[in-house]
Amino acid sequence: MRPTTITGRSSTRLLLVLVAAFGLLLSLMLSARPANAGEVGTGTIAIFKTMCESIGQQDVCNGRDKSLAGYHIDYTITDTATDSLVQTITVTLGENAGGGGNTGGGSQGRVESAPLIVGTYEVCEAPDGAPIAYLAGHDDVLLDALPRPEPGNGGSSGGGQVQNGDCIVVEVTTGTAELKFLDQQIEPEGTGSIEILKTDDGDPAAALAGAEFTAEGFADPFTTAADGTFCVDGLELNSTVTVTETVPPAGYELADPASQEVTVTVEGMCDEREGGSDATFVNAATPPTPSPRESELGGNPTPTPEAEVPDTATGGLADQLPSLVLSLLLVVSLATLVSIRMIGQRR
Repeated sequence: MRPTTITGRSSTRLLLVLVAAFGLLLSLMLSARPANAGEVGTGTIAIFKTMCESIGQQDVCNGRDKSLAGYHIDYTITDTATDSLVQTITVTLGENAGGGGNTGGGSQGRVESAPLIVGTYEVCEAPDGAPIAYLAGHDDVLLDALPRPEPGNGGSSGGGQVQNGDCIVVEVTTGTAELKFLDQQIEPEGTGSIEILKTDDGDPAAALAGAEFTAEGFADPFTTAADGTFCVDGLELNSTVTVTETVPPAGYELADPASQEVTVTVEGMCDEREGGSDATFVNAATPPTPSPRESELGGNPTPTPEAEVPDTATGGLADQLPSLVLSLLLVVSLATLVSIRMIGQRR
């Protein structure tokens, strides 16, 4: 019976050693776990975008471009360790998501990512290598992106940022890394513009505002400004665009013809145009409609037929002679009857 007792004690000791080892391992695992996994081990990326009229030699804006207010620009966030896309975030020019910076009257915008696990990420304007600004109902605008990873002087902050082409590589730690990008518009190659002029038929020098037009390939209408013109750009050179007047200015009829085929011959954007318009639409004023009261007062009197006057100078008496003779005979007959009756009464 002695060997059995020894074996049982050995098994008990082995079990206690295993339990102690398991407890120690569990303790180590728990101590290595972050106290608050929702905060510790994650950070965010904020992107601040500025549109420039042009970018100078010192990589600074030469004037702010506010013409794209409301347009959207996408940014991709890629995990460099796995080379996998983890997020796509969108800056809207004129919106200040997160409250950092300002909107610059529509020339700037800011957006902040969802939480990211601490690590290294590459942030690029999309599509990478040929970024665009887009807005529903409008043509996409090509952009020339310039990352500003350098701290200070309007540059980025946090995360040891490094420029990689049109992208910024950033180390995300707990907190927010601010990434700044400058952009300027790129004029599409081989495109041009057309300008339409609206004038008064009675006075060709008088420009007409408020006329609405459609242009082939564009969903939204165009309206003539105070100088009687509107302009459309981003059109393929030497192409033909059908322009149609849909709503005339107040007090005018539609142009005749209401549609014209306009050829794109002027290269560049609308704000670069020199010279005159490519097509002119002429409107005639709507004629006034007289009221019944105006007709009564002589505005448009109804002509009264003239009475026919007998022409007594040439044969008028001869034409009336048979009637006169008949009347005379009637009078004589009546006188004769009266005389005969008086004679009969005397007898």
